[in-house]
Order: sequence, then structure tokens, then C-alpha cells
Amino acid sequence: MGQTLRSISNSFNNHTSTKNENHHELDKLPDLASWPPELSLNVLKNLNATELCLAACVWNELGRDDLLWQSLCHSEWPYTSIYFRKEKPLNFSYHKLYLTLDEATVTFNADCHLGMNYFFKNNLIEDDPGEIAKLFFRAKPLDRTQIRRYIQSDLDVLDHLINLFDFSNQTLSDALRHYFSVLEVPSRYDHYLHKIVEKFAFRYVQCNQPITSNRPIIHTSETIYVLCFSLIMLSADLYNPQIKNKMSKREFIRNVRRALRTTTTTTTTTSTTNVTMSHWERQFFIITRTIGLILIYYSFSIGITFYQKWFIKRFHYPLIIVVCHLIIKFLLASLFRLIYRQTTGITRITLHWKDNVRRISLPGIASALDIGFSNWSFEFITISLYTMTKSTCIIFILAFALLLDLEKKRLSLIVIVSLISIGLFMFTYKSTQFQLNGFLLVLSASMLSGLRWTLSQKLMQRKESSLSHPIDMMYHIQPWMIIGLLPLALIFEILPAIHYINHHHPVTLNKNDFPTLEMIPDFWHLIMIGSFLAFLMEFSEYLLLTYTSSLTLSMAGIFKEIFTLYLAVNFNGDQMSLTNFIGLIICLMGIIIHVMLKVMDSYSAIDSSLKNTLFINKDDKSIESKRLLGGINGGGGGDDNNSDIIHFDIVPKIACGGNKKNNNNNNDSSDNLIFGAKSI
Repeated sequence: MGQTLRSISNSFNNHTSTKNENHHELDKLPDLASWPPELSLNVLKNLNATELCLAACVWNELGRDDLLWQSLCHSEWPYTSIYFRKEKPLNFSYHKLYLTLDEATVTFNADCHLGMNYFFKNNLIEDDPGEIAKLFFRAKPLDRTQIRRYIQSDLDVLDHLINLFDFSNQTLSDALRHYFSVLEVPSRYDHYLHKIVEKFAFRYVQCNQPITSNRPIIHTSETIYVLCFSLIMLSADLYNPQIKNKMSKREFIRNVRRALRTTTTTTTTTSTTNVTMSHWERQFFIITRTIGLILIYYSFSIGITFYQKWFIKRFHYPLIIVVCHLIIKFLLASLFRLIYRQTTGITRITLHWKDNVRRISLPGIASALDIGFSNWSFEFITISLYTMTKSTCIIFILAFALLLDLEKKRLSLIVIVSLISIGLFMFTYKSTQFQLNGFLLVLSASMLSGLRWTLSQKLMQRKESSLSHPIDMMYHIQPWMIIGLLPLALIFEILPAIHYINHHHPVTLNKNDFPTLEMIPDFWHLIMIGSFLAFLMEFSEYLLLTYTSSLTLSMAGIFKEIFTLYLAVNFNGDQMSLTNFIGLIICLMGIIIHVMLKVMDSYSAIDSSLKNTLFINKDDKSIESKRLLGGINGGGGGDDNNSDIIHFDIVPKIACGGNKKNNNNNNDSSDNLIFGAKSI
């Protein structure tokens, strides 16, 4: 357009100069290519070719119309501090103001801090968080990414900006869409994202107080906060083609209900002290809770390891002990399910026997053999050798994951397996307490543990199984564990014990081989203690996973092994040479590298998955492929379960059972209103 206007201007000037060279009073037209495109469009959009030539004659006068420039300034930058100053600078004109604002905008869109300094230097805006918030709230040309970066560096602006929104009588999805038409979400879940969603939730409740006060389920900002992310979780799950196993309605309701219950508990705890927790208080609470859960997990996990080692030295029937543990845990799980049904009126899920056999039998039997062989090995080896050998289960997890296509083949896996293997070899090299039978038992248990967790992962990825709750999982898997271990206990312990009793006189029975009738109550008492420890250990592990993440659980497991080895060497009399200690360090390095790579892979997988999430554009009903939060993760309870734009128009489509297949892509929509989502 600039070239067209320049050619028109040149031809007109040449024509007038040749026609009347002495008429110097006729001012030449300016270089129209230098004028802003907005001004050109407003003037020329309704002109045809003939009118365009005539318009060139009056262009000079039109460009001097300050009222037009004032209108342009207010339309592009509805708020600047200079508008409301009573005393304007000398030689002030809206033409100059427009050019200055345009230059400031270009600078801001390149670098937010340099741009704001330009605004301050030219007195376009006051250096005040409230004034800056008003500029961001209404300015159209400002880049939202730069706005986000500036707000991240000065959160006081966010405090003033949120008060400019009015969410009265708006649905949650519409309010979020309006909110993120101004703010851009970050690329990952971080403190800034938590802060902007938290402030949105508080403002939404504040604006709709007469409505929400009559609805106790949504009268708290914590509940609105959870609902925001539940929408993201639902949208990413439903419209992301990379997520093959879609959530069922029951899964979605359960995940949201779990989040709401957690939020309600936090709200109740906070309200009892009549104190609204600040960010640092909340962080302190989360850190304290995490440390407490880790200590509880350590107590039960390390406690049962040493307890079983001590008990099996007295009662040489580890398989019988484990079978008793499994039976008692099954009875406890059944009891808790019964109590839950009686108190809530909700019946817990029970799988059909065909699904039970097909999905749970194999991981159940593998779990039984894993636990059985682990306890059996306590008869032969020390706790330190047991702990390090059992750590090799990561190798078998990787192997089975590769076989079942749960893990990609890559060079880092070879490095990890090599480190763990070399470390294990050095740890067991010339060990004075090495015992081959016990070592092979623990190594077999590690292999079965790898198979167990790999199969469990595939089981938990099947949404229709609905066995995410530990009580339900324990209830269904314990019978298969009993079936898998009972034959071994019968062959290796029960039948030999019966044969031993039948061929020896009661007086000559060795109490170290089998208890007499007088000792059986004491042993049952000790077995019950071990059963409760095993039950509580599973629950503590689940709680830690629920409130933290798989990274926290994995790192806690590594330090638990180190602490167990320390206790074994210093208090249980285990011996360790320098070579064994170096092997321990190498093996732990391999485990730590594996954990860190898994975390990095999970973040990159979430980023790539969410970047291609499909959403519906409200205005043209087309599908837009956008980055979801630029890389933020979403998920479900703990983490054992990214765009500038997330459209909430999918919500009515979901409710109506809409079609998930959409083929239209429109990456040029100008009014994408957004929000930005692990996993439970």
C-alpha cells in the first residue's frame, strides 16, 4: 500500500509542477508511504480507483487533522497516563503522540523492560503498578508474551490487573476465556501459573459472591482453582490425538472429586486457624507435609525390612509368613471396603471374574513370588547385600519395558544398565558375607519385581480397569498373590514341616526348626505385627505418591536404601570393604541418572503431547492446533500420572458427546481466548 500511495503522490506532484511551475503556494503532498497503515486503511477502505486519485489531493489536509489522530490513539491504546494530565507538554499533538506510542509498542514487543523504560522516559505512563496494569488491560498492540514476562518480574502489577476484571454472572469457561485474552500462560507449571490461576479463582468467587455463597460446593477459591485445571485435564485428554487411552466419565469424575476433597481438607484446616495462608506459608506447609510423609514411609519400609530379617531368624518359614501376611491384608482391604460402603452408601468397584483373570492374575502372581523370594533370602544373606541386589530391579524394569514397548531404545539405557551392573559386581566382589543361594533368590525377586511393576503399569494405563485406589487394588490382587505363593509354601515348607513333626517325638522337636504348640500364639502375634506393617507401608507409599510425585518417591527410595545400608553396617553388624563401598556409589549413580532421565522424559513427553492438543474455536467452529500452555503439564493424583490458547468451547461438546474427529485447522484466528493443564 505504501508503494501505491507513493506512486500516486509522485505522479500528482509531477503533474502539478509541469502544469504550473510558478504556483509555489501549492504545498506538495507528503510521502504517504510513511503514514501508519491504520490511517491509510481508515481513509481508503471505501474508495475506488477514481476516488483514490481525488483523495490524494486532500491527503495533506486529512493527515493534519489532530482529531483523527486522537481517535486512533484512543482506539489502539485506550489508557495511558498522558491522556488524563491537565497540563500537556509544549507543542503537544496527537499525531506526535501516536508515533511515540507506536515506537514504544515496537520496543516493548521486542523487549518488555526496554519498552516500559521507553514508556516511562517519554511520560506516556506513570511508573506505578496500577497505571501499568491499566495499560496492559486495554492496549491492543502490546504482545501478550512480553506482558507475561513483565508481570512475572513484577507481580505487584498482577495484583492490580486482576481487580480490573469483572466476572459477574459469567460461566467459569467464559470467565477464563476473558481472563486469558489479556494474560498469556507460561510454558510450564510454575509459581507464576499457580499465582495467576489462584488470583483468578479468588476474583471469580469475589465477583459472584451472591451466587456462590448459596452454593457451598463452589464458594471457595480453592474449589474454583481445581475446576480450572480439571477443564484443562479434560480438554487435553479428549482432544489430544497422542493420548490413546481416553478418560471415561467415571475416571474424570473421580479425579475431580479427589482433587476437591483434597482442597476441602486444606480449606477446613486453614479456616480453623482463621488465617489465609500466604505463598510462603503454603510452601512451608507443603514442604512440611512432604517431609512428614517421607518419614512415615521410611519408618514402615525400613522397619518391616529389619523386622522380617529378625523374625525369619527365629521362625525359618518365610513363605508361610508371607502367605499369612497376604491373607490378613486381603481381610483388612475387605473390611475397609465394607466400612466405606456402610458409611457412604457407595459400593466400591468389583471386577468381573474374566477381567480379573485377564488383567490381574499375572501381575498378582509375579508380586507374590517377588515378595516370597525376598523374604526367603533373609535366611541366607545380610540386609546390605539384600538392599543392593534388590536395587537391580531397575535393570529388569527397563528390560521388560523395552519388550512391552513401554520404553524407547536409546544409548542412555545402556549407560544406566552398565553402571548398575558394574556397581553390583563391585559391591558383591569378595564380599565376606556373600551367599550364593540368597543372592540368587534376591536376584530372582528383582527380576519378578521388574515384571510386576511393568505389568502393573500396563494395567493402570487401562482406564476401564478403574483400580487406582490402593484398597481396591489390594482387594483384587491379594487372592492372586496367595494363589501364586501357596504352592511354593506348601512344597518347600508346609509338607516338610508336617513330615518333620510326624517323624519326631514332641520332646525331641527342635524349636529352631518348628514351633511347638506353646509357641504358636507368640508367632501368630509376631505375624500379625508384620502384616500390619506391610499394610501400612503400602498406604504410606500411596500417600507419598498422592501428595508429591513419582520423582519424590524415587528419590526417597534411593535415600531410603542408603539409610538402610547405613543401619545395616552400623547396627546390624554387616561388613563392607572399600571396593564394596565404591560399587555401592556407582550403582546408586546409575539409579539416580535413570530417575532424572525419566523425569526429563516425562516433561518433554507432556510438552510434545500438549503442544498438539486440538481445541474448538468459538467463533468459526473450526479446530485449532495450538500449544497448550506452551508446555505445562496436566495429570492426575500424584504424578504417577502447553499455547498460548486453550478453548473452553469443548465443554458443551463433551457434555453432548460431541464428535472427537475434526479436520479443519485454522492457525490465523485473531480472537483465540485462552486458558492454559499430569497427571493425576
